[in-house]
Amino acid sequence: MTGPINNGKDIPYLLQRVRRGDDVSAREWNLITEAINRSNTGINGPATVVGGGLSDNAKKPFRQVKIKIILTNHLSCVEFDGTDEGDPISVAKPYQLRGSLVAHNSVTYVHDSTTQRTGSAAGEDDEIQVIVPAYVVDDIIIAFQNIVGGTSAKDLKGKTFKWMDLNVDARAWAKQA
Repeated sequence: MTGPINNGKDIPYLLQRVRRGDDVSAREWNLITEAINRSNTGINGPATVVGGGLSDNAKKPFRQVKIKIILTNHLSCVEFDGTDEGDPISVAKPYQLRGSLVAHNSVTYVHDSTTQRTGSAAGEDDEIQVIVPAYVVDDIIIAFQNIVGGTSAKDLKGKTFKWMDLNVDARAWAKQA
């Protein structure tokens, strides 16, 4: 990522410049973080205050993680520093990619698996859809936290996930070829 950063205000502009495998400097990640925080609240994003200061997690809203298991509404991952795998971390899928989404814009969905669904609309042929690009075990994604309003994705015990896939790979449902 080189050149002007558009004052750090335009998140899509910033993120379109980052591709898998790119070296991203701490300054560039800070600009992206600041832009996301401003978009969430207008000034600064939420922070966890512990003893009058920011907790370590609040100082690190992004994590590079490696996918280990692909589930309906989330991904079971491990932290990844580029060389070594670390602690387990559960990461919510973006809302539109979750299996819990069963109706949208007059289309109903039946999820056949964690990566395939069938869409049905009145008077139309059913359409089988898959996530493109697909989530793949051992792929690396960027997860983020401190989301205003939370992720809304919950585990089987009803606990809300605090991390969500930033979706820098622009995954979306698409008609199966």
